[in-house]
Amino acid sequence: MTFSIVAFDKDANEVGFAIASCCWNAGSVCAAKAGLGVITHQHNGDSKFHPIFFEQLNKKKNLEEIIDHFRLIDDQIENRQIGLVSIENGTTLSFTGKNCSYWAGHKKGDNYACQGNMLVGPEVIDAMTHAFENTQGSLSEKLYASLVAGEDAGGDARGKQSARLHIKRFNEKTNNEEVVVDFIIMDHDDPIKELGRFITYRQNYRELNSMLKEFEQTQVDKERQEILAKIMDFMKDKKESRYMSIWTTLGYAFFSSGNIDEAINCYKIAFDISPSMVKTVEVAAKKAGIPESVLKRLLEK
Repeated sequence: MTFSIVAFDKDANEVGFAIASCCWNAGSVCAAKAGLGVITHQHNGDSKFHPIFFEQLNKKKNLEEIIDHFRLIDDQIENRQIGLVSIENGTTLSFTGKNCSYWAGHKKGDNYACQGNMLVGPEVIDAMTHAFENTQGSLSEKLYASLVAGEDAGGDARGKQSARLHIKRFNEKTNNEEVVVDFIIMDHDDPIKELGRFITYRQNYRELNSMLKEFEQTQVDKERQEILAKIMDFMKDKKESRYMSIWTTLGYAFFSSGNIDEAINCYKIAFDISPSMVKTVEVAAKKAGIPESVLKRLLEK
């Protein structure tokens, strides 16, 4: 039914999971707590075991003891598949009940546990663990690479419907957990690809915000123009509605830098993306005291 990987990055204080399935909202069978651990409870999974798992971790139980506890309180455990991570002990564990649907199995490494059921075969888990171990980068990048590899190896034998990537980080300064990533694809024809689109958009937006912040903090005109040129190059193929606000922000930035031609160009791109923005920008421009001659050029078809 499902393939998943739970993992941690001790250096980054991050824990998380990635999961995909031919079931609605597969991500609901997983849970993570920064500084504590991660659980996936799949194949007839029951989320009531999530808080029990974290309670056991808080009692300083190791993962083998927790599985033994699950055996005592769950008469359906042989119908379950479980992946666990303990941050404090730096350990991982996978369990596949003997009644899980073919093909079902698991593998674990130093900082991850990977498991799946109703898969095309063991090659799915092999591909996932190989990708996780050999991908350089953040925990997010490693988990996503693992999902992609699992799907490329055949994935869920029934097909695909949902996916989720979730990561939390423990902030030692505030003594609180922070959500780093939580992308949920509940129902989609190609959920892992859609997850990748979310990840790419997030990366693009973070890079754009970083460049815009650099522009705002820079006082030297030449450097400001260089930053704007860099942003324009980055934006040249981004004409979808999700980037419309960036184009208006760029328009304002060029206006403030005295480059009227480029400012008008940016606003016109925004208008092409969302024609209903014309009136909004017109009202804002008048309030800002934009000269009539410039406003006329801005609004002409």
